[in-house]
Amino acid sequence: MSEPVVSSINELPNDLLTRILVAAATEPANPLNAENGGIDLRMGSALSRVCKRWRGLCFSAPGLWETLFLRACPRCFYVYNGNHEEWRRKKLWLLQRVGPLVRHLHIANDSYKPGMLEPLMRAAPHTLRSLQLRTGWGPHSRDQPQLLALARVRCPSLASLDLDLTGDRHRRDPAAEEQRLLASVVEGLAGLAGSLTELSKLSVSGSPELAASALELLLRQLPRLEELKLNSCCLDTLPVGPYLSGLRTLSVTSNQLLELPPALLQATRLQRLDLSSNRNLRPFEAELRQLLQALPDLQQLDLTYTGIGEDTAAALKAVAAERGLAVQLPQYFGGWETESNISAWSQSSADDG
Repeated sequence: MSEPVVSSINELPNDLLTRILVAAATEPANPLNAENGGIDLRMGSALSRVCKRWRGLCFSAPGLWETLFLRACPRCFYVYNGNHEEWRRKKLWLLQRVGPLVRHLHIANDSYKPGMLEPLMRAAPHTLRSLQLRTGWGPHSRDQPQLLALARVRCPSLASLDLDLTGDRHRRDPAAEEQRLLASVVEGLAGLAGSLTELSKLSVSGSPELAASALELLLRQLPRLEELKLNSCCLDTLPVGPYLSGLRTLSVTSNQLLELPPALLQATRLQRLDLSSNRNLRPFEAELRQLLQALPDLQQLDLTYTGIGEDTAAALKAVAAERGLAVQLPQYFGGWETESNISAWSQSSADDG
């Protein structure tokens, strides 16, 4: 009887072994967790220490480092015995090593410690296509204007920018200082946007009291936007401007809208519109019919957690069925809106890729 042939994994060609390493170190995509779909840094680090060949393959595999998440938080510091400088030094070394391979960079500071992200932004590769800055709002928010200034210099080819200021309100600064900082952030965003000729996606969330005048200053620089998300920004309207003409996706959830913004009628190419969680928004049937006539390409409309009346919702549902429009509406029980209807917006966007 012949002996079975046993092959070592090290006998595999480089391209096949690289695919195996990438599959082993990549977290599966999960639409409910924005930090999934990139590399599992612990697994990637472990695989790179197996041998010299594996280390070389790990640090030269484009698919492994295309999406990179770097998060400063107390749990992450625990691995380094609470040594924040050691965490930053390790992440800076990694970014410098694999920077040219990174296309989508997500960096977050959940530690409320200033100065944690600036060195990382200075090392950001010029070839980035998307950048997410999640800093929350607190003592470390003062870093935000500097981070945006660095992004302007380091990332001229950005197509997508996501700025998340959502944070613990109890840690926020006094109102006057908060407004000065917000003005600096908006000014930095406007300056950055003015230099990004390829920017097609912008998301800003958690910004306190984002005034329409400041927003208009920003959006004036972005005539090529296709996707815009302004969530939890205390907005009561939307400014009119050329940015509306190219929009395909617009989300203004969790704001302070009281009526349908007239500017929506100019967004004639919209395919997805999310107005959910504007609790005081009570559109009338005539307004909604006018909106649908102005938006012939609209495919999805989300009005969950709004104050739309039950009769108006029923009429909208009937119109939506006629034109094939997917509409999410509040659920009513005995004339009252219930809290059981969760918006399908995020799931449907994820399904569309």
